[in-house]
Amino acid sequence: MKRYLLAALAVIILLYPATASAAPIKHCARPAMSSVYHLTARKFTCNEARAIARNYVATGKAHMLYETTNYNSLSGGYADVRLHDRYGWVVRFWLAQD
Repeated sequence: MKRYLLAALAVIILLYPATASAAPIKHCARPAMSSVYHLTARKFTCNEARAIARNYVATGKAHMLYETTNYNSLSGGYADVRLHDRYGWVVRFWLAQD
């Protein structure tokens, strides 16, 4: 009897679909009078993402909540900036290089 219960439990576990979902990516409008383009956010509101991008442009530093800033130069005078932490909070934007 115990063997049948274990077999039934194994079948249920194998047939149950494993689902994982990420937070949706929000495409936000760029901050007014800024060198920020293509601003996107995950888990942040667009207002928070714009404030974080403006702070990054003003200070050149990531907010204290973020672990790393990936600063990769792109063709056309833009840099791709990605601010994130290990919990999935992400702000990403292009920064025009003067």
